[in-house]
Amino acid sequence: MSKLLIILSLILVNEAFAQKKKPLYDDISTMLLEEEPYSYDEFIQHIQGKKISNLEEFVSSLPEAMKKNYALVYESKSLQSADYQKPRVIMRSPLSEVMITFTDPGGRNNKHDQNIELMFWDKKEKAFKMKEITFGQGTYQISETNPSKCLSCHGADPRPNWEPYSTWPGVYGGEADFNNGNELVPGERKNLEKFIKTHSKHPIYKNLHDLKANFKIGMSPKGSKEAIGLSNYKFTESLTKLNFQRIVAQMKSNPEYENFKYASLYLAAPTCSDNPFPESLTKSNNFIKKDPSWRVDNLIDLYDWLGSNTSKWSMSFNKGVEKSLRLESPDGDNQNMVYALMEADPSLRSFFKKQDPLNWEKNKFYVYGEEEIDCELLRKKSIEVLNSAPLSHLCQEKMKTEVDNLALSVTTILSEDDLESSRRGKSIIQSICMKCHRSNTSLDFFKDEKTLIKTIKEDDEFIKHVDHRLKSLEYPMPPKPHSQLNESKQQDLLNYLN
Repeated sequence: MSKLLIILSLILVNEAFAQKKKPLYDDISTMLLEEEPYSYDEFIQHIQGKKISNLEEFVSSLPEAMKKNYALVYESKSLQSADYQKPRVIMRSPLSEVMITFTDPGGRNNKHDQNIELMFWDKKEKAFKMKEITFGQGTYQISETNPSKCLSCHGADPRPNWEPYSTWPGVYGGEADFNNGNELVPGERKNLEKFIKTHSKHPIYKNLHDLKANFKIGMSPKGSKEAIGLSNYKFTESLTKLNFQRIVAQMKSNPEYENFKYASLYLAAPTCSDNPFPESLTKSNNFIKKDPSWRVDNLIDLYDWLGSNTSKWSMSFNKGVEKSLRLESPDGDNQNMVYALMEADPSLRSFFKKQDPLNWEKNKFYVYGEEEIDCELLRKKSIEVLNSAPLSHLCQEKMKTEVDNLALSVTTILSEDDLESSRRGKSIIQSICMKCHRSNTSLDFFKDEKTLIKTIKEDDEFIKHVDHRLKSLEYPMPPKPHSQLNESKQQDLLNYLN
């Protein structure tokens, strides 16, 4: 062979090797673009007519696409049990529109381990919904939607309980899918390897297809050394995209959305770094950030102020998660929020500089999609709309401070003299006063009883101030046009605070 042929051969080999090392995808979202949607109706059609009498047969009957997509939980916070060798499985469709959870019930005295939990995405209503699948008399039964036992953990507006990127406690690969070989808990990888060796002979876990390949440590398709299946990454990103649609639907249900939608898009795009509010609002409200670095947590502040219940926007179990991280995903909370806003509201798309704003891959939202927002035009529109909108009824900071500073919450302060009136007063605070006076982290204003009592007793003017504000025509509580409290309700409220 001539020297020239040898050199050409070496070049071709090196090029082939380089191509193998090159990441196949820009990011997780690019991988998800290859997946097909899968609805709850398709899931039901798939299992209908099949002879299914128990948990093993049900899992075995699931579609192949679900058997390849799963997360393994070894420390469960649900009704179902889990441990290292009998993990709770979250099996899902590739884009997480249908999820079921199950575990090995053998040797455990937990009736919930005999059942399957089902959660699915309602595309029309932009909501997650839940059912329970039980077995008996040689068949299976699917419960009504959103049984109370499910809502006790997942909330009245149910959402998955799943931690934000990139740490998932109690889940195999909980530290960013073993990124760079890291373990969240010492010995996690060793326990996983032991489970992988035995799963193929297990009547239920044998349905976890490609288990060994998914958790093999190597260069993943996005070019990092980790578990190449990226199970937790892909689950988190696909779940987050659905959850952001749910959040935007809640934002749109707020009566003030039309006035604040341009500000909402501005806050979601981190490259828009000025202030999208008129001066009249920035002077009188505490949700306005002095720091110009905008993030999705600014939206949480805004919609808290507008009266929405943002406490369940995040899917996290952990209420102590820093606000800026509560909605984080592999491809970013801002990118997902910008996309979800424009997807749900066509009137916002004109502020995107490029054509075809909903083409995720073309516009590379996971890299710089929000940079394509025309920030100056959007800011002008936001200020124009808010300047002309009737906003005097909203809770201003000066109307919030007195009560907000009392305490984050109160369980019960019941007057010895007028117990029933005091109870009614508490109910009034919960249902009416809390529309303005709330904690950023919780809607529960009734927790720190001692602090509240101490503050009230030390401030001789407080009750007088509340009484004055209840009867005030210029700065009333509640603010107009909310229904004013009649004399009897005013007295109930004062009895509660006295």
